[in-house]
Amino acid sequence: MTDQTTQLLGESIGGLKIIREIAASRFSRIFEASSGDEIRALKVSRNSDDLGEKNWHSTAAIGRAIGMCGEGPPHPDEVVKLEYERLTNLQVPNSAIVNVGASFSESDLCAYDMEYLSCKSLRSIISTPESKPVLLNLARTLQELATTHEISGWGNLKPEHVLICDSSQIRLVSPGVFSKKFWIGKIRLPGAITSPAYYPTLEPNDLFAFGLMLWESFMGSHPLQHKAISREQLDKTYVGDSFLRMIESYEGTANHFPAALLEIKPPSQMGMPERIEKLLLKGLGLEKSAAGKIEEGPSFDNFLQIADELEGVLKNG
Repeated sequence: MTDQTTQLLGESIGGLKIIREIAASRFSRIFEASSGDEIRALKVSRNSDDLGEKNWHSTAAIGRAIGMCGEGPPHPDEVVKLEYERLTNLQVPNSAIVNVGASFSESDLCAYDMEYLSCKSLRSIISTPESKPVLLNLARTLQELATTHEISGWGNLKPEHVLICDSSQIRLVSPGVFSKKFWIGKIRLPGAITSPAYYPTLEPNDLFAFGLMLWESFMGSHPLQHKAISREQLDKTYVGDSFLRMIESYEGTANHFPAALLEIKPPSQMGMPERIEKLLLKGLGLEKSAAGKIEEGPSFDNFLQIADELEGVLKNG
């Protein structure tokens, strides 16, 4: 984002006075704001902000597979508007989904306010033992949202979007955004805005994203974080220092992401008990052959299965 959004400090939007920046995403910034004695969070985007080529690749990669290639990223304000619409449709009383308030549009600016949460993200503890009961709680929460409230998917699960408040209470923020009518340049095309590091396939799969977070929790890093790839593969997939950052197209995803996972070392070779190994591999739709090689295998059908298996692992190791 450019300094134009940062210059909003001290300004008011929709009666909310902006106090300070508390987070930044690829399409927007989140500010602490006040209305009288009430503190709220305000998510703001501007169309004039420069997303940059790297952010374009990492955010709209999945959309490129269905028509965006070569046209540039969606307009930031449109992404925030669609995210707000999805959040309002997902509002469930007393649920883990962040509560949102009103939305505001001014010139090329779009914003919405939500509850202010003084929490830490799952990212801050993902590789520690503290993350494991949080993930168990998250699996149960996602199962409840699916069965009780008929919310079929979040579409953008990753450690940064899971906030941990009191004890292991969690809040989900920033759902995936899917539309058949994104403005891309001067035309409208279908697309998805999510996180390719956790959603490498064209169809959003929360179970697979959760499996990647499970791997990070037990193994300490994304399974492809330190994987060396060939120059040919680099044209399609880039693995950054912290986690997989970019998958340029569905072709790249189909050809390289699953193939790279088949080349990872079995967790048991790095000291993990076999029961944990089975859990981690099944979370990614993999299994270990009799010869000790990683192969495609069965995956979990729902979050209840994951929760039950994870709970057993945490109790018995």
